[in-house]
Amino acid sequence: MRHGHWLVLLRGLGETIEHPALEELLQEEDWRLEAYADSLLRGDFHEVHSGEALFIWSALSLYFSQLAAHLPAVGIVQGEERQFCPVCASAPVASSILTGAQAGLRYLHCGLCESRWHMVRLKCSNCEATGGLDYWSLEDAKAPVKAESCGECRSYLKVFYPEHERGLEVVADDLATLGLDAEVERQGFGRSGVSPFLFPG
Repeated sequence: MRHGHWLVLLRGLGETIEHPALEELLQEEDWRLEAYADSLLRGDFHEVHSGEALFIWSALSLYFSQLAAHLPAVGIVQGEERQFCPVCASAPVASSILTGAQAGLRYLHCGLCESRWHMVRLKCSNCEATGGLDYWSLEDAKAPVKAESCGECRSYLKVFYPEHERGLEVVADDLATLGLDAEVERQGFGRSGVSPFLFPG
């Protein structure tokens, strides 16, 4: 259950950021703002104007990130639907293949609270199917960013490989590789991840 504190954080944005869309948004009653938030968290991105959606998502992200910060740093994900964040139940924005002591392990990165959790690499990060996975790149086999597509659910999610390029940042480099999205979508796949900077409109 979401606490109304996220509305306090949203109004806090209005005190530090001057933007017409945010000013208009803050004129709405709390119940409507809660409805907008519910729509975004359900994945109904067309229900909220894109300019306003970014501010609502930012406030929700700050709220859930604060909650996540009070949880143990290490935990074990159990049960089904591991493709969703175990902290806030949101979809991942991308995944990373770790290096060092955890080399080869895949971790999904939450697009809302910024938590990350382990998911085996042999499964689709969306439907958990174990076959029909392909990897797309606009560069060579050692490209730092690829798209993992699933032939079962016809979705894709980007995969980051820090071993091929240090300093990768999930959100920034996701936006920097939109050409890869365009190419994979031309092949008939839909993005399963969530990025507030790619909301419709």
